[in-house]
Amino acid sequence: MARPAANTLYIDGVRELERQLHNLGKNFPKGKIRKAANKAANLPLKSARKKAPKDLGELKKGIIKVEEKKWKQKKKLKKAVFQIYFDAAKNSIFQRPLDPLTQGSRGGQTKVDHAYYPVSQEYGWHYAHGKKTKPKYFIKNAVEETQNETIKVVVDDMLDTINQIVGP
Repeated sequence: MARPAANTLYIDGVRELERQLHNLGKNFPKGKIRKAANKAANLPLKSARKKAPKDLGELKKGIIKVEEKKWKQKKKLKKAVFQIYFDAAKNSIFQRPLDPLTQGSRGGQTKVDHAYYPVSQEYGWHYAHGKKTKPKYFIKNAVEETQNETIKVVVDDMLDTINQIVGP
């Protein structure tokens, strides 16, 4: 028997969930998928906010969770996708012009006249003389660290919904 890949996830209840969803077919309320995904997306969101660098606290407040619009616009909800990213409403705080003498570059291609603080904290930035700062990866690490727990929340919530529909 072949060994599973090192990055394979095994969560209790996934096979049971798949079997029960298959048995229910089209009788499963689609809004419950969104509810489960929304609930689960709070875990990496809270973790990212906790790990965010704290100068003035604006970056921590500026990390938000938003549902992808392309899934909301379709009448038949098949998936619920939430993204964790930086709040565009705070761009006046996050985006600052750079001094023309010390402007950085995007991979040596073009000079940029502004800096976006959240992205520079997540991925690091280049100084004008070529040196790069170390990235913090606070959002990436938050998502990776809460991945198993997030999946477990979705599975448990969906199984509870199925049990409510089918009955004990």
